[in-house]
Formats: sequence, C-alpha cells, structure tokens
Amino acid sequence: ISITGDEVINMSGKPGVTVLVDGKPLQMESRELSQYLRALPGAAIDKIEIISNPSARYDAQGNAGIINIRLKKNKVKGTNGNLSLSYTQQQHYRSNANLGLNHRRNRLNLFLQLASSHNLQHTRGYVNRRLAGANGETILDNKTIDKDKFDTRILRTGIDFYKSKKSSFGLLFNGGYGRNPFNSPGSTAVSSNGSIDSTLQTSNNNYFKNARNALNLNYTFEDSTGHRLEANADYTGFQNSNRMSLNTLYLNRLNEPNGSTDERQFLQTNIRLYTLKADYSRPIKKWKAAMEAGWKSTWVETANNLAAAIATGTRMKPDTARSNNFLYRETIQAAYVNVKRTQHAIEWQLGLRAEYSALKGISTDLRGNK
Repeated sequence: ISITGDEVINMSGKPGVTVLVDGKPLQMESRELSQYLRALPGAAIDKIEIISNPSARYDAQGNAGIINIRLKKNKVKGTNGNLSLSYTQQQHYRSNANLGLNHRRNRLNLFLQLASSHNLQHTRGYVNRRLAGANGETILDNKTIDKDKFDTRILRTGIDFYKSKKSSFGLLFNGGYGRNPFNSPGSTAVSSNGSIDSTLQTSNNNYFKNARNALNLNYTFEDSTGHRLEANADYTGFQNSNRMSLNTLYLNRLNEPNGSTDERQFLQTNIRLYTLKADYSRPIKKWKAAMEAGWKSTWVETANNLAAAIATGTRMKPDTARSNNFLYRETIQAAYVNVKRTQHAIEWQLGLRAEYSALKGISTDLRGNK
C-alpha cells in the first residue's frame, strides 16, 4: 500500500483502491478521504483487511483492490468511555480530539464516537519542462505553493440488541463534516534562447466543503457450525461543494502587465444512495471450503450543478459554455455466488456475479438545452 503526493491510495502500484468502513464504501475524493482517515481514531479500529483479489461478493468496479476498516465493538459490561487529545507541532500544526462512550447491559449495547481533527499543510511544487521546436528549445519553469487548512468531524452512534447468542439487530448512524480552504499561488516563466519571454502569475483559491450522513439497519445470524446470514438496509447522503476563483496575470519579457483573466466557478453535488442487501455464508466441510452467496439492490440519485463565470471588464458574466445542471439516476440489481478453498498452502476461489443496471442522465445548460 502506498500514498502518492496528491493523496491517491495505490495497491501494488495501481490506483483505484476502494476504501470501506465496516463493509460500507466511502464516497469521497482522495483529499477528503485522506482527512477522514486521519481523523478516525486508531483506538476505534479493530482491524484493517487488505483484499488484493476481491471475491464476487464485492461490486464489479474494476478496482485495484479493497481496504476494509473494521471498527471495534466494546464488549465491556456497564458504562465506560475514553477521551484522547493530541497536538503535534512541526513546521505546521495538527490536532486531534476523540471521545468514545459505551453502555452495555443485558441484551442492549449503546455507543457513541466523536472525533475532530484540525491541521495545516503547505506543499511546494516545482516543474521544469523543456519543449523542442523548430525555432529552438522552450522552457516552462513552474513554481507553486499549495496552502491547505483541513477541519474534519466524525460522529458515529448506534444501538445493538442481542436477541440471542445467535442473532442480533442493530441501528447505526454515521455522520461527518469537512472543510478545506485551499490557496495555491504560482508562477510560470516561459523562456527561449536563454531569456524569459513571458511570465504567468496565478492565484487559485478554493473552498471545499463536504457532509455525509448514513443510516443503517442490520440483522445478523450466526450459529456454532459457521452458518452466517447478514441483512442490511442503508440510506446514505453526500453533499459536496467547491467554490473556486482563478486569477491569471500575464507579464511580458520586461515584466510588465500584458493582460489578465478572472474565472469563478461553484460546483455543488448531492448524492442519495439507497441499498438493500443480504449475504449468506457457510463452510463446506467435505471439500474443506467456504461458500457465500448474496443479493444487493441499489438506487442512486445524483444532482450536479456547475455555475461558472468569467470577467468581462469589471463585471462577471455567466460562462454558458461550461455551466450546466446534471441529474443522474441509476438502479442496480446484483446477485453473486462464490466458493473459496485452501489446499496445500494454495488458496483459490471461483465466483460468479451478475449485475443489471438501468440509468438515466439529463444535462441542462443555462439556455435550457438538454
């Protein structure tokens, strides 16, 4: 497992890794995901499963692998809790605060987990490009400083009811909020024949915000022979927004102003995800193997609204070429069966997954064209 400079997680050198928490996907961009994982308290994690070869149980996304973070369930009877605070100061600061509460009595278990993270991060970038042409070599010398401030909050609370030693019901709420003011000033000097022809000075300002709320109702049955049945009903809502302004100043070879551009855009995304699923697994002792099968129904509703504007003189004018409103709906039905066996230190698995997807997307521009 490796993480690139732009916060992309790779597995065996390949991007596209899916990150799950208790089997549920985190629908986040790489920057948001990185901050969420940093805010997640280590004391709340039971184990991390690295799945380099996902079985047919998992969605057919063609990813490089899966990282599944399993969170702890407190088994101590009575009421207990923990509080942790941390502060790190190097070139920039990072602080974390975590609170965990749990009450377990008879067949009932109540829990609450709160986490908050704040950190400041500066990244310097330097890129030198040399382009060969008919009139000689052109050199592009680019320097940037990315200034990030991250604030992340996580809420996890729920209730478990143990009907018997074999079966239990659960209700779980997961919430999260993050914001990321981001400023990236930069300059690009264009040179040829050993002298600077022109310079571009840019100021890229962004304000990212995201919110996530998820509700889960679950039932689990497991007996002493290894037969296990899990049923889940989920609702998840995501809200992401980014307000961006990009100012570019052009300078000539005498370092005098030679024009400028000013662009603004506001992107807002709302996603609603509904899921029903059931998974059954059992050992096959005769073959020294394990079998699992299941079904999953998913309904997705997505709304993307991009409002772009460009400067004309002293006024901002809507950019009709880029502004649009995109509505997307998708229904996915999936079923799978998978058999896994380990023999002579060699593990093999055979799986079949069938998926049916129906989708509809409508894009509308500022003129009302679809």
